[in-house]
Amino acid sequence: MAIPSHHDLEEAIKAWGALLGLENVITEEEALTSVQTATFATTQKVTTIIKPANRQEVQDCVRVAARRGIPIYPISAGKNWGYGSRVPPTDNCAIMALDRLNRILDFDERLAYITVEPGVTFDQVERFLKEKGSRLMVNSPGSTPDASLIGNSLERGIAGGIEGDRWSQVCGLEVVLPDGGCIQTGLERFAKCRASKVIRWGVGPSLDGLFSQSNLGIVTKLTLWLSPLPAFFQYFSFSIKDARQLRTLIDKLQALKRDCVIDTTIGLYNDYKILTYLRQYPWDEADGRTSLSDRLLRKATELLGGVWFGEAAITAPDQRIGEVKRDLLRQALSENVDGLEFKLPNAENPLIGHCTGTGLASVYWRKKSPPPRQMDPDRDGCGLIWLPLVAPFTGQAVTDCMTVIQETMANFAFEPIIGVQCLTPRAVHVVVSIIFDRQQQGQDEAALACHDTMLRRLAQNGFIPYRLSLPAMSTLNTSSEDYGRLLKTIKGALDPAHILAPGRYDFRHEWPK
Repeated sequence: MAIPSHHDLEEAIKAWGALLGLENVITEEEALTSVQTATFATTQKVTTIIKPANRQEVQDCVRVAARRGIPIYPISAGKNWGYGSRVPPTDNCAIMALDRLNRILDFDERLAYITVEPGVTFDQVERFLKEKGSRLMVNSPGSTPDASLIGNSLERGIAGGIEGDRWSQVCGLEVVLPDGGCIQTGLERFAKCRASKVIRWGVGPSLDGLFSQSNLGIVTKLTLWLSPLPAFFQYFSFSIKDARQLRTLIDKLQALKRDCVIDTTIGLYNDYKILTYLRQYPWDEADGRTSLSDRLLRKATELLGGVWFGEAAITAPDQRIGEVKRDLLRQALSENVDGLEFKLPNAENPLIGHCTGTGLASVYWRKKSPPPRQMDPDRDGCGLIWLPLVAPFTGQAVTDCMTVIQETMANFAFEPIIGVQCLTPRAVHVVVSIIFDRQQQGQDEAALACHDTMLRRLAQNGFIPYRLSLPAMSTLNTSSEDYGRLLKTIKGALDPAHILAPGRYDFRHEWPK
C-alpha cells in the first residue's frame, strides 16, 4: 500500500468538505489524538475524521478516497474498547465515523426483527422497543449500552441471555464496496421480495460472511432478529468453592444445554472477574505489589463465598413447564455446586433486562482513583486488552484452556480475569481480560508481551480467538498458504488500491509474496 501524498490528502479533504460540509471533516489535532488512543499502546497516526450522514455520502466519500489513494477506516459508535477502540491497524488512515447514520429503518413486532444503520446503539433500540410497548428484546453487550448494534454484530460479538450469538441473528446487509458501489445480500437485492428480512440465505452464493470481521466493504444497513420475552422466566445463580469442581460442572452444564433444560446462555465468572465488578485493586493492602497475592485472594474469596460463579435463566412457554425445568436443574446441579439460588419467577431478570453499562467500571480495576461518573477508558488511561477464545464444551477442554491462561498471566503479574459464555451445546467462549493502568511505567509493554505470549501458547494448544484485538491482527498465524492466497485475491479484486481498512482481519502478514 503506497503512502498518499500530501497533495492527494489535501485534495481529498477539500472534496470531502464539499460533500459533507466543513464541520464534518475534522483535522484538529485534539480530535485526531483522541481517535489514535486506545486502552493499550498504539503508534498509528490518523490524518482526518470524516462524518457522512447517509449511504450516498458514504459512497461519495469512498470514491474520493479511491481516486486519491487515501486509506479509510470505518467505525460505528467507536466503543470497541479492549480490542482497539477507534485506532486503525495502519498509519495515515482517515477515520470514517458512521455515528450520524443513526436511523431505525424498519421494525416488525410479529416477525421480531429490526433494521438499523450503523450509528444506532443498543440503548436507542431498547428505548424504541419500550416506546412501542414491545414484547421483544435485544441482548446488550457487557460494556456499554452506547455501543453500535451493527458494529458489535459485524465483530461477531456475544451476549448473555437469550440468543447470545448475535451474528446468527443477522440478515440482509447493505454494503458499500471499496469502489463506491453498493450491494445488498441475501434476498434484499430483490426489490419486491417479501421474505428478505426473515431469512438469512438468498439464492446463489451467500455473501454475508465476507463482510463480517473483514475489510471488504462498509455495512450501512442490516436486519437483526429480536428475541420475544418468554412467558415464564426465572433467573438462577450458582457457585463452587473449589476450582477442581469446574471440570465436572462444565460437563454437567453441557448436558443441560444439550437437552434444552437451559435455553439461555450460561455465564461463568472466576473470583477475579467478580472482584473487578465489586471493587478496585487493594493497593494499600498489597503494599503496591501486583498481582493479587494468594492471601488477599483467599480473603476476598471468603467474602464472595466461592471461586467460580455462574448464572443463567429458565425460560418456558408457561409456568408448569418452567417448574418442571427448575426441578430438573435442582436434581442435576445439587451435587455439583455449593450454592444454587433461584429468583422469583418473572421477577426482574439481569439476563433479559436492559443494559446498564455497570460492567464498564471493572476496567478501572488497577486504577488508583475511582471510576468517574462518565466513564471513558481511552481518555482515563485504563489498560485493557481482551483475548476472546473458543473451546469445545467439555470440562477437559475448558480446564486445559484455563491452565494456559493462568500460568501465562501469573508470569507477567496480571490477575487471570476470566469469563466464560456457554452459547450452544457444542462450544464455549472464553474471554480473558488483561487489565492494567496505562499511567504506570512499563505496564503497556508488559500487557502486550503477556497478550502475545498467551495468544501463541493458546494457539499451540488448539485454542483460537473468535475475534481479534488490534495486536492480534498482525501476530495470529493460520499456517495456511492457500487461505492467505485466497484472501489476497479477494482483497485485490474488490479493493485493488487497498484503501479500505488495510490490515484489518486480512492476515496480510501471511500473504504469499
